[in-house]
Amino acid sequence: MLNIYKEEPVLGGLSIDYSDMMAVSKDAEDVLTEMRKKSWNNMILQEAAIQFADSLAKLWRIHPFREGNTRTIVTFCCQYADEIGLNPNRKLFENNAQYIRTALVAYNAVFDDLGDLSKKEYLIKIVKDTITRE
Repeated sequence: MLNIYKEEPVLGGLSIDYSDMMAVSKDAEDVLTEMRKKSWNNMILQEAAIQFADSLAKLWRIHPFREGNTRTIVTFCCQYADEIGLNPNRKLFENNAQYIRTALVAYNAVFDDLGDLSKKEYLIKIVKDTITRE
């Protein structure tokens, strides 16, 4: 096993600080526990979009697989969104897969040495456009 390092063109060749390979299980458990504790039904849609984007980005940053992380995490989060009543438009995610991945990279662009370079608004916008309450 190796820690993941992926040069991201959108970050000028830098890599996101993905979870350490020895912490993947604990990191995933922590994010999932945090998601379960949120009062999704008590949030206005804007706040739910922000919180959901944050949870999505945190899960994606863990990067437990060598390939297929974006598809897997988005699929899981869409199923979770269904369960908590956010009714995601999966087609919007599917039709904008590259944008979603770039938005996830931008959301997680926080570095120990360079500081917080994140641009969270891109992921929040598409999540907000994707979810509804029926």
